[in-house]
Amino acid sequence: MPLKFIKSPIKDKNSLRKTLHGHLAGLEPGRPLKTLHASDLTYDEYEFCPRERALQLRDKVKPPPQRITTSEQVTYRIGWDLESAVRDWFVELGMLVGDWACMHCGRKYLFQKKPHKCKLCSHKHFEYHEVRVQTKSGIGCGLDMLLDMPGSAKHVILEHKSIDKEKYKSLVAPLAAHVRRAKLYLKGVAEDESNRSNLIRSDKMLILYTSKGGYGTSCPEVKLWDFWDGAFSPFKDFEIERDDAAIDDIESKALELDDWKKTGNLPCRICKSSMDKRAKKCNRQTVCWSEDE
Repeated sequence: MPLKFIKSPIKDKNSLRKTLHGHLAGLEPGRPLKTLHASDLTYDEYEFCPRERALQLRDKVKPPPQRITTSEQVTYRIGWDLESAVRDWFVELGMLVGDWACMHCGRKYLFQKKPHKCKLCSHKHFEYHEVRVQTKSGIGCGLDMLLDMPGSAKHVILEHKSIDKEKYKSLVAPLAAHVRRAKLYLKGVAEDESNRSNLIRSDKMLILYTSKGGYGTSCPEVKLWDFWDGAFSPFKDFEIERDDAAIDDIESKALELDDWKKTGNLPCRICKSSMDKRAKKCNRQTVCWSEDE
């Protein structure tokens, strides 16, 4: 009997596809508003407004949830899993420094390389936590990874980004938003008041892009290395130097919010009218335009 191939998607309402979509799509809780993250200030699609954040905090508004599609959930998961793999590789190389928590008893091991086993319960499974720093203006920065690099007396910040395989092929420089965020991290390290920030370089850092396609692009450098490998590379890394002047516009918004916390004076509006495209997306649009400047 000849095989009959399916020529159209399964229409059964109880299909696996529908089941997975129903599980993955929906609303995700918003991040707490009290902490001002570097990513809040460098998100291209939604310009940060210190006035909106001040009104949210003043009125004790819950952080707005984010609607996430199934495709976005899968894309994010690929990125998280890829970053986890990169971390594991740097652990194997003996280079990764960070905060760790025993997954059995919860004991924490701060600012160090991954422990071989827990001193309290002897288990060997640990959860990695980013080291965090903060600028004087109150911008919180989560550092993806800290590496022990040859020739550097201090740990070097590594920001990891996974990227679509087609975008990776055309990547010749780090994306502008990633560069600005990196410069915030360097400023955060320089201004952070914790003792361990003195052990991290604040003059330069690295951004590593990993292709989600695996092979990446052809890499002529491979032929020059003292070990064998294929002719392709899924990695591109870039060095970012500290430049506080390049992020003055970002810093000024954080300072406006910080000033409101101290004086109670609301920051100025960033929109010219309540009909602006950004204003229509504002969580506090009505309240904002009913308030005096």
